[in-house]
Amino acid sequence: MIYLLMTFLGLLSDSMCEINVTPLTKNHPEGSCAQIKCFISSKLMQSNSWDNQYPKIIWLKNSTWNGTIKDFIGTVVYSSTDERPVAFEFQNRTSFNIHDCTLTINNLQKGDSGDFSLRYYDNAKDRYMSTKNATLNITENPCKVSVHDPGPVKEGTIVELNCSTLANCSFQPKWEPSDIASIMNDQHSKTSQLKFNATWENDGKTWSCSNQDNKDPCLVRKVTFTVMYSPKETKAEGNPTNVKEGESITLTCTSRGNPSPTYSWFHKGESRSSNSRLLLQDLKPEDSGEVFCKAQNKYGYVKSNVLQINVQYAPKEVKIISSGMLQPLLEGENFTLTCNASSSNPPVHSYIWKKDNNHMLIRQQEKIFPHLQPEDAGKYTCEATNSVGSMESSPVEIRVNYGPRNTKVEARCPPFDDCPENQVKLGQQLHLTCKTDAQPLQLEYTWYQRNRESFVMLSEKGINLQMKASVSNAGEYMCCAANSIAAQNSSSLPINVLYGPSKPVLEMKSPVTEFNTLIIKCSVESFPSSTLTLIKKVRAHSAGALVSSLLSQMSENHYGESNNGANHLEVAINVSFSDAGHYICYAHNSEGEDFTEQELTVKYAPRSTTVLVKPGTVLKENDYLELTCTTESFPPVSSTTWIKSFRDKNLTVGNETSLKFRALSAEDSGKYSCRAENEVGEQTSKTTEITVQYGPKDTKIIHSMIGRDLRDRDKALTLSCLSYSYPNITHYWWYKITENTVEKFVTEGQNITVMPEESGTYYCIAFSSIANKRSNMIEVPPMREYKY
Repeated sequence: MIYLLMTFLGLLSDSMCEINVTPLTKNHPEGSCAQIKCFISSKLMQSNSWDNQYPKIIWLKNSTWNGTIKDFIGTVVYSSTDERPVAFEFQNRTSFNIHDCTLTINNLQKGDSGDFSLRYYDNAKDRYMSTKNATLNITENPCKVSVHDPGPVKEGTIVELNCSTLANCSFQPKWEPSDIASIMNDQHSKTSQLKFNATWENDGKTWSCSNQDNKDPCLVRKVTFTVMYSPKETKAEGNPTNVKEGESITLTCTSRGNPSPTYSWFHKGESRSSNSRLLLQDLKPEDSGEVFCKAQNKYGYVKSNVLQINVQYAPKEVKIISSGMLQPLLEGENFTLTCNASSSNPPVHSYIWKKDNNHMLIRQQEKIFPHLQPEDAGKYTCEATNSVGSMESSPVEIRVNYGPRNTKVEARCPPFDDCPENQVKLGQQLHLTCKTDAQPLQLEYTWYQRNRESFVMLSEKGINLQMKASVSNAGEYMCCAANSIAAQNSSSLPINVLYGPSKPVLEMKSPVTEFNTLIIKCSVESFPSSTLTLIKKVRAHSAGALVSSLLSQMSENHYGESNNGANHLEVAINVSFSDAGHYICYAHNSEGEDFTEQELTVKYAPRSTTVLVKPGTVLKENDYLELTCTTESFPPVSSTTWIKSFRDKNLTVGNETSLKFRALSAEDSGKYSCRAENEVGEQTSKTTEITVQYGPKDTKIIHSMIGRDLRDRDKALTLSCLSYSYPNITHYWWYKITENTVEKFVTEGQNITVMPEESGTYYCIAFSSIANKRSNMIEVPPMREYKY
C-alpha cells in the first residue's frame, strides 16, 4: 500500500512539469534506426544554469518506480551523467540532441523493443518524468547485413573485412568504397570481402556496407579502421626568422602516429623540451641557431625539419669616427665624419645625423664637409637604424676658425634702441656699431665715411662710433673688422639726417598770353623729401593762417603735387585767362614746412562780349535808345565797332563804346552787334534785335471801277482797305457819306462789297494796338453815269 502511494506521489510530482515524449506510429525493421521526439518546457529550460552537473537527462527503457531509491529504474538507453551509465546493449548506438529534443537509436536489435521514457533532473531535488512513453516495436529483418570489426592492426598487416547476409536474400552486400572488394558466396551466406595491406594512411578510414538497393541510411553498417604505426610527417613549425631581441617565440612540433607520439626539442644541439611546443623567451642575439624536434612512439622515431632562429636586434655600440684630429679647424678644410655600429642584425639601413640636437637632411653613413664653413661648427650625433630599432652615438664637437663675415654697421639713436630706417633728427645723438661674426674673437676695427665718390678713413677706432647729428653727418658709413685670419669690409649704411624744407624757389614767367603753355617750377632742400604743392590763392591770407587756408583751398585750387622724393615740382599749364592770380608753392615734410608766393598775369583777347540795351529792345517811334558794348580783356579794348545787319548786309554804324538814338524811327529797327579788339585778338558779340513799333501808314482803298460799263451795271463792286503798321493792323472800319454829308458806319473788315444801288462816297479806317489811320475817300457813281 505504501509502495503504491509513493509511486503515485512520484508520478504526480513528475507530471507537474511539462515533459512529454511523442509516441511512435510505425514499426522499425531490425538493423535500422529510430528517432524519438520529446518536449521540455521553455520555463524549465530557461531556469537551468547548464553547468557540468545539471540538468541531467536520462532515457529509460521499460522504466518502473523504485521506492527504495525513490527514483525510476530501467534499462539506461542514454545518459548525460556517469552516475547512471548506458547499458551495454545500447553502448555506441544512441545519441541525444538537446536542441530539438531527439533521441536517436542506431542498428536496432530485436531486444530493443519496449517503452521509452525521459527522466529530467533539474537539480538535486527537482526531478521530472515524461507523462507519456514511446513504444518501440522492432520487426525481424533476416536480410540485414553484418560486418566484422578486426580492431587495431599494425602497419603492414594483411586485413580482411567481411560484410555478409543470408544466402537466400535477393541482394549482394556492397562495400563503399568498393574498388578492392571481392565476392565470396556459399550455401549459407552472401559475403563481400575487402582485403588489403594496412598502411598508416588507412588509420581512421571508414568503410560502409549495405544492400545494393538500400535507401535507408540506418541500414548501413560502418567499420572505422585503426592502424598502429610509427611517427609520420613530423614537422617543426613557427616563424623564428624575424624575431626581435627580447621577444618570445613558440615553435610547434606536429606528427602523425598511432599511438600518439611523444616529442623532444633540440636547440643548437642541446635538449630543451619534451612537449609538442617549445617556448623560447627573452631571446638574445646568441640564441640564433638551428632548432628541430623529434617525434617518437613504441614503433619508432623521426626527426623534423630544421628551423633557423634569427634573432634580430638594433645597432649596438654606435659611435662617430672622424677623418682627422678634432682640434679647431680652418674654414675651407676637407673633413669627414663616419657613423659606425659594431654590430647590427639586420644591417643598418639608414642613418640620421643631428647637429646641436637638430635633424639634418643627410641620410648617409658619412657626413662629408668638402669645404668647412663656420656654420658647420657644433656638436654632432648620429643615429643608426635598422628594422628593429635605433641607437644614437655620443656627441662629437667640431670647432671652425674663420675670418670676419657678415660684417655690418648698425645704428642706434639714444635714448631709443634703434634708428627707424637709419634716420636721425638734427641734433640727436647717433651711435654706430660694427657687428661681425668671426673666430677667434680678437678683432680690430676701422671706420670710413663716403666723401663724394670715395670713402675716407675716420680717426675713430673701436667697435663704436658716436656723434651728434648734423647735416654734414648725413651719408654712407662703412667699417672694417679684422682678426688673425682675415679682414672684411661691411656693406655701407646710409645715415639720413632729418630736417625741414628750405624756402621754396618758385619759377614762373609773367605775364603770359592765353593759350600758351606755361611751365611752373618749384624746388626745395630737405630730408626726408618734401611734398610740394602748387596752389592758386583765391583770397588774401595772413601769414599765420597760411597752412589752414592752403589746406582749405586744395580741393578746388590744387594745380599739382609732388612727393616723388626729388624735392622738385614741375607743372605745365595751358594758360587760360582764369589762371591769372597769386600762386603759392607749399613744401612740408615730417620736420617742418615753408612756402613762396608769386603773381601770374595773363594776357587774353576780349571775351564775354555782350550788347547792353537801355531801356529795351522793343520801342516806339521817337523813343530814346542806348546800346553799350561790354567785354572782358587784358590789356583793355583798344577799339569798338558797331554793325547793323540789314537785308543780308552788314553796315558799320558806329565806333564808340556806346551807340545812341535820340528819336527812333521805323528805319532803326534791325539786328545790332559790336566787335571789341585789343592787342591779343578780337571778339564779336551776339546780335541783338531792336524792334521799333509804329501806327498804320499809307492807308488807301483799292477798287475795280475802271473799265466798268453798262454791262456791269448789275454786278457788285469790291472795295479793299490797305495799310501797314507794327504791330500789324488789328481791324478795319468802313464809312459812307450820304447826300446830306452824313457819315454812316457801314461795316467792319478789310473788304467791302458795294451793290449797284449802293452808290456814294466811301472811306476806311485801319486800326493797330498803337494808333489808327483814315484812308482817302472814293466815290462809287450810280449806274446811269457808266458809259458804254
